[in-house]
Amino acid sequence: MSIPDTSKWNSISAKQNEFNSLYPAEYNGNCYVGRNDNTWIAYNNNKNGSNCGAVFDLKYNSCKSVDVNFNAYGNALIHEYNDRIEIYANNYGEKHPTELRTDTFKISGCSGEPSFTAKDRGVGQVKSQISASYSNGTFTVTLRHNQF
Repeated sequence: MSIPDTSKWNSISAKQNEFNSLYPAEYNGNCYVGRNDNTWIAYNNNKNGSNCGAVFDLKYNSCKSVDVNFNAYGNALIHEYNDRIEIYANNYGEKHPTELRTDTFKISGCSGEPSFTAKDRGVGQVKSQISASYSNGTFTVTLRHNQF
């Protein structure tokens, strides 16, 4: 095991500044968000069952950003394309398989009201309740679900 070369940085803040420039943050919030090319993964990383959220800027779509808010166990794969955004969301809690939990996805910077389609993909699940609204360039999808 080698000892790290601490002479490279004269302070902790200098080290943090270098790492921040090498690995810039892609989101703000208190849930996990990561990206590989045009695919984002976001999930509630809280172990206490509380909700969490984050906002991230889109890279491939003409809309500006996505604001996610997840209840306990909430997660989503978000595929970003130049002409659409596909969201595959899951929110399963095995202790309460019939309880619906609410997750929201707000897409900001829309040039007009987008259309959307939704499909329950789970087997034996309680039917999801999905609503959408559009106001001042922001399209919001509210998803009450429990996929398993």
